[in-house]
Amino acid sequence: MQTYQQTHLTYKQAKAMLELTLQLAEQDQLSVAACVVDRNGRVVAKMVMDGTSLIADSLVEQKANTALLGLSSEDFAKVLQDQPSVRESMLKLAPLTLMGGGLPLYHEGQLVGAFAVGGALVEQDIALASKVLEHFA
Repeated sequence: MQTYQQTHLTYKQAKAMLELTLQLAEQDQLSVAACVVDRNGRVVAKMVMDGTSLIADSLVEQKANTALLGLSSEDFAKVLQDQPSVRESMLKLAPLTLMGGGLPLYHEGQLVGAFAVGGALVEQDIALASKVLEHFA
């Protein structure tokens, strides 16, 4: 019989990430949505600030699910840039997106989930998500 330790995200960790996201977004006068998913794509915690566009609510989950592939949603788009048939197939089969703002979460080299920000300009989403993860690195 083999045993192994499985690392997972806790709600407390996810909530702390969202609280920092809220704080940083308010400092930058942004209105965003943010989402943390576990490695299976289950939403652990999510927030939508007042004034955030409706589409950001669903896109933020897609960004996080995309990052479960092990690379940022921005890098996923770059990898598929010259592979239109693969890109189209993947986007039809799964709730993925080519928009930046989703980042994978690793603990001790193991993918444990993903975090995403959406609702501002894509560049702002990426920058905000990166700032939050730098704090928890």
